[in-house]
Amino acid sequence: MHHSVVIPDIGYSMNEVVLVKWFVKVGDEITEGDLLAEIETEKATSEVYSPHSGNIENLRFAEGDSIKSGEVICDIVDSEDETDNNNRLNADKDSFAKNTNTPLLPNLSTQSIKVVASPAAKAIAKDMGIDLEKITGTGPKGRITKDDVLAYDSAQKSTESQETKNEEVEVIPLSATRKTIAKNLLKSKQQIPDVTTFMQIDVTDILEKRKTLHDHISFTAIICFAAVRSILDFPLINSTFTEENINKYKKIHLGIAVESDKGLVVPVVKNASALSLKELSEVIASLNHKAIKNEFMPTDMTDGTFTVTNSGVFGSSFFTPIINPPQVAILGIGNAQKHLKFKGNSIIEGKLLTLCLTYDHRVIDGSYAVNFLASIRKFLEEDFEKDFNQLL
Repeated sequence: MHHSVVIPDIGYSMNEVVLVKWFVKVGDEITEGDLLAEIETEKATSEVYSPHSGNIENLRFAEGDSIKSGEVICDIVDSEDETDNNNRLNADKDSFAKNTNTPLLPNLSTQSIKVVASPAAKAIAKDMGIDLEKITGTGPKGRITKDDVLAYDSAQKSTESQETKNEEVEVIPLSATRKTIAKNLLKSKQQIPDVTTFMQIDVTDILEKRKTLHDHISFTAIICFAAVRSILDFPLINSTFTEENINKYKKIHLGIAVESDKGLVVPVVKNASALSLKELSEVIASLNHKAIKNEFMPTDMTDGTFTVTNSGVFGSSFFTPIINPPQVAILGIGNAQKHLKFKGNSIIEGKLLTLCLTYDHRVIDGSYAVNFLASIRKFLEEDFEKDFNQLL
């Protein structure tokens, strides 16, 4: 019996995968549950396991091929069926050998081949060290002419020159993840009339407060927590845009941009407003761990309604983040820079952070965006320490 192995349905927004690697070859005997292949979706890397035991009959795609959901990637034949097929093929071969009188074809590679060329072509080819057998003649009855030899020499030099250039360039094929990043960012810049607003926030006190925590709470988590709380008062930030509607979501599914060996990926914290600060920090730490280990599943990347990205951890003071469509806003976090500030009558060293909100002007007006950032600033500068114990 034959069994087909198909690419499973991987979600409404992802209908194609890239075959990264085969772990089997034709004829291999496998058992149910054996690893067959590694595939890469737009969001993550996954593995395909055998649903049946038997022998690999064929591999329908090569490594690097793009495959749609539901397509068959290989076939498995039960071991007994394979044995029967082999016996039948051997019997057919024996029958053919006994009953045919067809003579074997001569081994052309052992035959001498006479090359017809003009005297001038032979002389030039000898001087250039060119094998006339490699040239196709254009003269009468395939005769090789002087021009044929010169054309062949020119083509060879052009090929060698291109090969030399290729040795100086490393060609890196685009992964499925990188293709998706490129497609989405191009779509964002071409179709969204975006604006970026910056706001500076004094985080001197909040950074000091972090030092007193027994449990580690990341600074990114604190900013994300402040953003989630502010979205409750500015719900348009948590929406998506279509040509006919603005879809305003009741639950906040927070995308956190993290770096992985496949590029920037955006796993999603589902229903982030239901989490305490400590819980949110633990989830973000878990996502960073998954990025390092490349353990994301496609479902980890879906349904985001708002995104936060922190380039400050790499030393960036401020930047203009790009919206992840169809979302309408993204919050960028810069690094906290030293500045002088008054504390009573004294001048002390403080820390000033820049938040960068890029938003879709079709949905969000400038005043709405500024007030949203002001809400985050109020929370971080005034409310955080006052409500700290309740937040945890």
